[in-house]
Amino acid sequence: MKVIICGGGSVGENIAYYLSHHGNDVVLIDKSPEKVERLSKTLDLQAICGPSSRPDVLEQANADDADMLIAVTPYDEVNIVACQMAESLFKVPMKIARISDQHYIDKDYTHVMSEHNKQAIDVVISPEREVAGAIFRRLKTPDAFDSLNTADGQATILGLRLNGDNPLVNNASDMWRAIFEDVRFEIIRASRNGQLLSIKPSLRLQEHDEIYLALPSQMVERLMLAMNYNPSQTRQIVIVGGGNIGLALARFIKDSIHDVNLRIIEQNPERAKKLSEKLEDAIIIHGNALDPQVLQEANIKGCQAMVAVTQEDENNILAALLAKHYGCEHVSALISNRVYSGMVTRIGIDTFVDPRDITISKVLQHIRRGRILSVYAINDPEGEIIEFEALAKSSIVGKSLQNLNLPADVRVGVLLRDGELIMPDSDSIIQPKDRITLFSPSRWIKDIERSFSARFELF
Repeated sequence: MKVIICGGGSVGENIAYYLSHHGNDVVLIDKSPEKVERLSKTLDLQAICGPSSRPDVLEQANADDADMLIAVTPYDEVNIVACQMAESLFKVPMKIARISDQHYIDKDYTHVMSEHNKQAIDVVISPEREVAGAIFRRLKTPDAFDSLNTADGQATILGLRLNGDNPLVNNASDMWRAIFEDVRFEIIRASRNGQLLSIKPSLRLQEHDEIYLALPSQMVERLMLAMNYNPSQTRQIVIVGGGNIGLALARFIKDSIHDVNLRIIEQNPERAKKLSEKLEDAIIIHGNALDPQVLQEANIKGCQAMVAVTQEDENNILAALLAKHYGCEHVSALISNRVYSGMVTRIGIDTFVDPRDITISKVLQHIRRGRILSVYAINDPEGEIIEFEALAKSSIVGKSLQNLNLPADVRVGVLLRDGELIMPDSDSIIQPKDRITLFSPSRWIKDIERSFSARFELF
């Protein structure tokens, strides 16, 4: 697949890295000569210097041969025009635009950029809103480091870091179902010190191992109790940073959590004033979250959760550590630099959110072939959680899970059939239109993608 990426910032660079790493033909356009030179040397792609929305620059990128254009510059208007040029002049089949200004994606105006009105944008992605949504899901289960919904919301995928009190620890995997009689779940990924573990009957998990498990959504609270986690919903929350992510997160919280006590710390006075106008029920504190007096004003000691979502990783890390020091129960930080992401949980930060994985996940959903309903990248490029629909002519239909001969590290979590959630076992037979959620390491994804979309014997 040939993909043109407009914008070489952190979002564009990471999408380019992922796509080129998986064998796609990638052309990246950016105005900065220094950035173009660096990316052309560090990534397997063609880098072009110039304005992404200009027709001659798109022509230089051979846009008429492109399968997809992804416009993720920092400027919404540039992204919109780039998609318009790609549609009107070069007939690029798929155009994806990053839109940060929430006014553009207001429900009253989105029809202007819909696929039926060929204003050129097939898919709008809002990294800020996607990241805010991911953080909000984690606030609902604060002891989970990751959380996502699948199967029309009937199933939940939880990422858990095992503590010493968890009954999974030191018990072989063939004993897990006996230990948790009242809750049916499936572990689809396990890792230890950053290395994937093979989930086989003899596996014994250890304290600090990380797992992803799939279960019915209505069973989440019961499972968290059984594993000695706190299942209660967070209601005393402090947000550090009132930018687009902080504002979107605040709106998610106010719209979904009743009786919430929400405080936002924002250092910019003009931004703080605007927040107070937009969020009447939240307490806006103008100040620096690294100032102990400001944290005291935010009642950080009595806070259940603090989330730091400023644009600076270092400020987010320090603010989270200070909040933890002053008594906050659970702290989380937005981390874009992978150099930090490997260490933050070891120094006292409970969870972190990587905006790149979330944005890449959204893009991948529209790149995968076949009936791909959702994609979630984990520790790019380690693997993905994917929800497929089984096509009638795919090679998996009519076979039981054990007869699919899937690689051992490809794990099926849940299955949705005719609106009913099923926790499958090895004898479950795949039927047409079944929706299957699984985890796959990156090396198997192309094979699985083909297997679900056409008749291939692959494994």
